[in-house]
Amino acid sequence: MLTECNSILVVDDNASDRLLAKFAIEDSGLTENIYFSNDGKEALDFIEDYDKNKSAYNKDYPPTLILLDINMPAMNGFEFLESYNKFNEDERYNSVVILMLTSSHSDDDKQKASKYKSVKGFLTKPVDEDNLRAALEQAVATD
Repeated sequence: MLTECNSILVVDDNASDRLLAKFAIEDSGLTENIYFSNDGKEALDFIEDYDKNKSAYNKDYPPTLILLDINMPAMNGFEFLESYNKFNEDERYNSVVILMLTSSHSDDDKQKASKYKSVKGFLTKPVDEDNLRAALEQAVATD
């Protein structure tokens, strides 16, 4: 199981869901370094600016884990994944694991997400320490 992360990026437009994810991450002890984005576009901008962020955050960048909400304004989770796909060939991002955040159990969403190699699983909202750990165990088992 993934027991420690250099940092985690939480991408969710809902402030309450971001806060619950923050508490779950803190309770899990995975990392103290948590970044937040309100939508996929903001997260993509954060990911794309590698040199600036590597300089600012050093070993804590890029994040080891991205918790990515599916339904967001501006750029939803699947639009983010489509754009993020270009990083798959960049070795600096090879170890990044993405877990999709969802409030439903849609098989369509799971099937759609499975075509992206960075996506390693789903995490049902609200995020708590137990379902975060379970999703990470499943992600590592399928890797």
